[in-house]
Amino acid sequence: ADDAAAEVAAAASCGGAGKGLESAGRVRALCHQMRQLVPHTPLTDWLGRALAKGLSDKEPKARRVLWRGIKGVKAPEEFLRKGGTELAPMSSTCDLRVAARYARGVPDALLFMLLVDNFMQEGADLTFLSAFPQEREFLSPPLTFLAPTGRTHHLRHDGTHFTIVEVVPHYPS
Repeated sequence: ADDAAAEVAAAASCGGAGKGLESAGRVRALCHQMRQLVPHTPLTDWLGRALAKGLSDKEPKARRVLWRGIKGVKAPEEFLRKGGTELAPMSSTCDLRVAARYARGVPDALLFMLLVDNFMQEGADLTFLSAFPQEREFLSPPLTFLAPTGRTHHLRHDGTHFTIVEVVPHYPS
């Protein structure tokens, strides 16, 4: 990924929906380690197994939307054209209110609107082990590429300017 996209990805990771995992204290260190391009860790191995187990019996679904909220970040033009890769595990939620809550309170915030066409793009549902199960957290694997659709939306609410960027997640193979 280019420098601008990497900057967005670095600012975004471990800062969106699903902070329940962060409360364990180890996730930030793990995210830092993942960004140093450590190819495999126990978490990535576990995530792969969890995805395989959890998705093997799922029916195909209609398109759904997941959200990721990032406080104090603007999407660079280069990211909007080319997309970018998150080097660490990436949290998202199916509840826009949760993502917006994590992003609000600053002048500028970024909301990724992840357009998910099938269960293989959804990530692992962590509700069963989350400290905050009501947030309906989904975890995407490291090296998830976010491909922008070219559509962005803008919304001002309670002193925060939200930029909503529609993206399609693509997992590494």
